[in-house]
Amino acid sequence: MKKRLYILIFIITILCSLTGCPENSENASVKLNETEATDIINEILPMYIEANKILNGYIETENKAVTDESGNVYQKVISDKYKSVDDIKNLLNSVFTAEYIDKKYNKIFESDYPNFKEIEGQLYVAVMSGMLKPLSGNPIEEINNIEKDSFSAVVKFGGGESGPESQSTFYFVNQNNKWLINNIENYEPTN
Repeated sequence: MKKRLYILIFIITILCSLTGCPENSENASVKLNETEATDIINEILPMYIEANKILNGYIETENKAVTDESGNVYQKVISDKYKSVDDIKNLLNSVFTAEYIDKKYNKIFESDYPNFKEIEGQLYVAVMSGMLKPLSGNPIEEINNIEKDSFSAVVKFGGGESGPESQSTFYFVNQNNKWLINNIENYEPTN
């Protein structure tokens, strides 16, 4: 009797591995719905905003500037959260795919004048200036191309006192059960 049970279990296991178990194949073809995509956007956008601010030099620093051996000017970062270049890299990896990081931020750490570097074991940021627009009041304009592991969304920035509204299309992908930004296309102001 036990022998027949083992044979039956073996046959079922072989059949499932060859044909795929029904519940797995059904779930594999299910697309996200718009509410799920909105939830993903709302989870990732605050991390994107934080990364974007930091990558543009908006991080607390000492007022004193130092010059490195190449003549580049830096300020020491004052942060409990970001104490090393690896901390900044981890932030990027929590928001963007490796492909996007390679394409967009490939020189931020390794160039003649990297935005971030460690000097005597401390994190420093290059002295830079820029302007960032905040998200608009209702930032999600539309969600498109919803699939199981990807979608795109038009996100609005600015408007009101922060200047003309602009839009960007964000492309989201699910890699290893983690949603990340795979690309961003920026557009000119709409107003």
